Amino acid sequence: LNNYMHTRIMDLAKDSKGNVWIASAQFGIGKLNAAGKVEWYQSLENLNITSVAVDDNDLLWICTSSGIYILNNGKFENITETVQGSGSFRKIRKIDGLLYFLGFGIKIIDPQSKKLLKTILPPNPQINTAYSAFKDDSGKILFGFYTGVYVLSKDSLIKFEPLKNKIISPVYFITQDKNNNYW
Repeated sequence: LNNYMHTRIMDLAKDSKGNVWIASAQFGIGKLNAAGKVEWYQSLENLNITSVAVDDNDLLWICTSSGIYILNNGKFENITETVQGSGSFRKIRKIDGLLYFLGFGIKIIDPQSKKLLKTILPPNPQINTAYSAFKDDSGKILFGFYTGVYVLSKDSLIKFEPLKNKIISPVYFITQDKNNNYW
């Protein structure tokens, strides 16, 4: 990877074979194998790739500035209209086998059928863009938005109480340590 020190890595995802998929702003999609060799897939290089995720069948899902793609048998297939309709998304996160597309609101996709299951819009425009998603040890699904951390409750987003008045800035990543502290 030394040759790629000056590229912006937007996201990483690991498949069941141990390959690490790379979303690179300058080089497109890369696959890093166990031997440390990177194979680049160039056909999406001018589309501003923002995120990658691997579903339970090792199908690679890709968010770009122009829509959603999958890598199917070595070829990129634009499936934006099939799964998304309208809107733009910055990140994809896999939680419990489903794909969560994050942007202005959240779209939940079943990767098996490639169908939209649910759209969750922010309760007000000040929340704006979703940047991160995380399932905590208790099973809550948390989302990092422009104005802090929100939890999915049924079909709504509500401010996450433990962090309600502590975090009022954009949250780009969420994790939980062994003491159940959120970071």
